[in-house]
Amino acid sequence: MDVCGGRLSRGEVTVETSSFQRAIRQGLADSGFSKKRGLVLFDAGFSSILVGFEIGFDSREFASVGYWINALGPLVARVELCHLYIRMDRLFPSHSQLILDAGDRRNPFHEECCERLASEFRETLSSEMKASASFDVLRAKVSSDNFAGLVRREAREYFASA
Repeated sequence: MDVCGGRLSRGEVTVETSSFQRAIRQGLADSGFSKKRGLVLFDAGFSSILVGFEIGFDSREFASVGYWINALGPLVARVELCHLYIRMDRLFPSHSQLILDAGDRRNPFHEECCERLASEFRETLSSEMKASASFDVLRAKVSSDNFAGLVRREAREYFASA
């Protein structure tokens, strides 16, 4: 795969880490998030936050955010298996266009968007992400008809009985 950045090794295959992934990882690392097996993680007490990356069509990259409710069992290693998950551009609608532009490697301003995105994470987005992992905020997401992500049955049942 030919994208910008550092190298990760997966057996015989070498995978490049993109500017988009580095921007998000660096911005989150400055706020206490850690990296494990290609994911970015943060234990927020009530829940854990996982951030993963996907490559879509037309040279686009996406980041997904998963929330794992710690009381429901040991943490999984995949965002799509979390109790709630959502694409990052939908989690932060006021920054949606910046996130989409930074993930578009064909964008002529791709690098500038990635730099700005890293700055936004250092300044505000990582704090907002941590705050979104609380019991009250997640319960509101689960009971909302406007949540643009997936909520698993276990999470619905957990919050219904709480």
